[in-house]
Order: sequence, then structure tokens, then C-alpha cells
Amino acid sequence: QRLYPTRTVTLDISNQLPPVLVDPLSLERIISNLAENAFKYSAEGTEVQVFARQENGNLLIGVSDHGEGIAPELKAKLFEPFERLGKGPKIKGIGLGLVVCKRLVEAHNGRIWVESKPGEGSTFSFTIPQSKGKEESTRERPANYSLWGKSVSILFTRSSTSNGLAGKSLAPSCLN
Repeated sequence: QRLYPTRTVTLDISNQLPPVLVDPLSLERIISNLAENAFKYSAEGTEVQVFARQENGNLLIGVSDHGEGIAPELKAKLFEPFERLGKGPKIKGIGLGLVVCKRLVEAHNGRIWVESKPGEGSTFSFTIPQSKGKEESTRERPANYSLWGKSVSILFTRSSTSNGLAGKSLAPSCLN
């Protein structure tokens, strides 16, 4: 948010998040890329929302903005390399952020999509499937993230059944 000081970020993170197998750095990169795009493509003084909740056996995370929105015929291009909808000196980037998000989400057996209407803003959402069964951890790794001034604590464990990280407890504690 330091690059976009005139933006307000609202966090809506459920206390009932499911455990998921996830690489915390990948998760951080996905959310960061989506939030960066929301900042870039929305007007100064507008709010960006980041939400997380359990839905249909998945962890659902999304980022919403109140920007210009995206025409239906352009949505398919969004996740292609080097595609940028915004042109001009104000919009920086080379068009790889959403490609990276898509590949990281798919590497976690999830899916990513956008819901948008021109003039009403956009919501980019992704899911990560809930872990099945109990993971036997060989190492626990607490992760404390600061999301725009809010502290979010997540406990990740190394799973003996996977090279990924399993979220033992993804219930964040958001403190003021």
C-alpha cells in the first residue's frame, strides 16, 4: 500500500478457514499481485477489499476493487502472457502478474477467475482445495504477515505426504 497511499484496504477474513496444503510464499505472491492490480486499475480514494472464507470445501480468497471493470470479451485475455488492458504511463507492468497468479493457483490444484462489469469494478477470486485427512507434520512454521497494518498469523506445517506446506490453522488473528 505504500505505493498507493490514497487507497483504503478492507480485510474480511473469516475465523473459520479450512486447513489447506499451500506454499506460503506462493499464497503471498498471489494476493500481492491481485491487490497490486486492484490498486493500479482503480481510482484514487477508492477502497480495495481482500476477503477469505471457506466455501464448498475450499479456501476462497478474493480481491475486489471499484475500478473501471472489464468488458466480457476481454476477460479471456486476462490470464495470457503479456496481455494488459490498461495502457499509458500511469499503468506499470508487463502483463505477467495474472499469469503468475494462475500458474501458482493451478499448482495448488485450485482455480482462479474474475467477475466484472464495466463501470462497476472487478473481483478476482481463487480457491485452494481443503486438505484431506490429517497431515503428519515434520516441522511447524508459524507465519506472521502484515496486511496493510493488520497482523495475520497462520501456522504452516511441512507435510510428510507432500512436498507442499499444510496449513494446520489458517484462522487468522487480525489485530488493530
